[in-house]
Amino acid sequence: MDERLLRALSGLSLGPAPGRGRLVLLRGLPGSGKSTLARQLKRDYPSAVVLSTDDFFIENGVYVFEPDFLEDAHKWNQKRGGWT
Repeated sequence: MDERLLRALSGLSLGPAPGRGRLVLLRGLPGSGKSTLARQLKRDYPSAVVLSTDDFFIENGVYVFEPDFLEDAHKWNQKRGGWT
């Protein structure tokens, strides 16, 4: 991951507010490091939950993207997060 991005994010406080949790949304272009950053945050905050639509396309440990199923993948991920 780009060292400048890691430095910029180093001051980010992700600890939960008293009595509440935090929601961190990662958005960006394909290949920009969102999944890498999510894995790093999960390592730093083991109780974190990572919900990635990409998980829908993992078959036997291999990422197999099928654009025709993207809408289904988003709905699946929303259900995992409890938003539907």
